[in-house]
Amino acid sequence: MDKVGVILMMYMIILRILELFLSKLNTERLLKDGAKEFYPFHYKFIVIFHSIFLVFFLFKSFGDNSINFKFLIFFCFLQFLRFKIIYDLGKFWTTRIIVIDKPLINTWIFRTFRHPNYILVFLEVVTICLIFND
Repeated sequence: MDKVGVILMMYMIILRILELFLSKLNTERLLKDGAKEFYPFHYKFIVIFHSIFLVFFLFKSFGDNSINFKFLIFFCFLQFLRFKIIYDLGKFWTTRIIVIDKPLINTWIFRTFRHPNYILVFLEVVTICLIFND
């Protein structure tokens, strides 16, 4: 794995860990405020998927993979969108489906896409594979 691969892998692992801490904090706060979690059963499958993807990415990234910088730039744009979504949702952002009786977030990304985080995660997984031409 070259330096870009190592940096990208470390970034993804650290970001996911930080997101899990933030999500746990927000989830506990929302549930305490009367929110309701929907489809809690599916959450473990999302965690398993992300874990398998990160392990697969780690092993596939070793070797003679060339970096596609167009997709790396697109990945950086996706990260901007990720942080925008987390910022826009603020204390309501979690990795779970939690609903509380509050007005919907009405920023441009949420007016354009009903569930932008799901789209973002899908694009992120595909883009990471394309960065390493897999």
